[in-house]
Amino acid sequence: MNRSTWRQLASGLLAATLSVGIAACDDDTSNGSGDMSMGNDLSAEVDMTGGGSPGIGQIVLADVVGTVFTPAMPAPRTHVLLGIASMPKVVPTSDPSSDLSLSPPSGCTVNHYDATHLPGPDGDAGEITISGWNQQVIGVSALSMTPSSGPTMYPIKCTRGGAGTLMDYSCSFGGTLLPDGGGMGMSTDTVVFPLIKHRLIDTATSAPIITFTDAASWPAAFNSSCVERPCASIPGPSTSCPTANCTVICCEQEPILVGQSNITEDVAGGADYPAMSKMLGTKDDSDAGVTEFPQPVYLVSVTQPGSTTNKAGTDPITGGPSLSTANGAIDTTKDLTLSFSCDGTATVGHGCAGSSDLVALLVKTSTNVKSMFASSTATGSAQCIGTLPSGTITIKAAQLAALVGTQTGGSYQLALARLRLLAASDGSHTLVFSGGMGVFGFTNQ
Repeated sequence: MNRSTWRQLASGLLAATLSVGIAACDDDTSNGSGDMSMGNDLSAEVDMTGGGSPGIGQIVLADVVGTVFTPAMPAPRTHVLLGIASMPKVVPTSDPSSDLSLSPPSGCTVNHYDATHLPGPDGDAGEITISGWNQQVIGVSALSMTPSSGPTMYPIKCTRGGAGTLMDYSCSFGGTLLPDGGGMGMSTDTVVFPLIKHRLIDTATSAPIITFTDAASWPAAFNSSCVERPCASIPGPSTSCPTANCTVICCEQEPILVGQSNITEDVAGGADYPAMSKMLGTKDDSDAGVTEFPQPVYLVSVTQPGSTTNKAGTDPITGGPSLSTANGAIDTTKDLTLSFSCDGTATVGHGCAGSSDLVALLVKTSTNVKSMFASSTATGSAQCIGTLPSGTITIKAAQLAALVGTQTGGSYQLALARLRLLAASDGSHTLVFSGGMGVFGFTNQ
């Protein structure tokens, strides 16, 4: 494929590789602690300094969409398919500002890591496999800047390893890791699914002009998975645009197909966690239980007390609210509330009534601005949960302050997702199988 085109689509990902995680839940509701912290490589951070109760393992598959910011250009409507495995041996402790509770689901757990406060090792659960996601996608590696098709990246495998005592689980796409192999064998947090050009139409009449067939365009075989989005305008007449003005139509990729994907999370079993398997899928599949894979949440607003300003930005493709271009700095002396709907409307909580799913919020901090978010180690990590029908989720001022500490400048990365959990226990450890969909974004401090 045309590497220069893919380099443009993925440009700057080495400086802004996404670090998104979804909250895991703790079984200790009395002290607010939780095994919800995510590391820079998206494996769960487990603080072994104060826990004693058996830890709760969690597997997550999350499809989140947003804008990846780079020094050169933003990449809107970019999806990331995150496979996450956390298998702590014991329940960790968290910052004193943490107030996580499961009855009802609410509050946050907060951690601030440094060179003397490191995560402990995961327990042994054997190899973990995540399958059932849409293979009609093209993943772009942030390291090689090359693409690979879904079937060559299938399935996702999570394995335990690392230097010294840091035996953490990390999840990677299938296939053999090659210098020019795209997402094959790459960690799920280093592969993105960007917009891909598909057709050219006359802006005035919407009449089709051409369907792109070059190697850097959307494959014809994947047309059933194409979610069309107007993504660029070309003035004419010219050799590129024979009319007065043309619109490029791109395909937005969907690693998880709403209402169609059946996700299976399988644990081979090891010394600490037994073999288990669960499917999160559609209710039309007899093996998938009675509920379908959770549909996304849609951002409505980002607010803080004392101001009527909506800090949410605007998605440059859809025109709707976006976490990716939040307006104004986050004030760490005030609570931060995210409002959402479940049907894409601007009415808070609309379409969410009656659901037992959770909403999960992750906030991470970096000492660098959002276009260079991943080039320095994130200094803080907070994970919050809430009930979906409430339509809102809040992280408190004290928790924001604990994340930032004494640093000035820098940026935040936020992710908001609907999450479904299926739990199983062997009498010692509880293992939670989960998945969801949502949005992510970055804002400067």
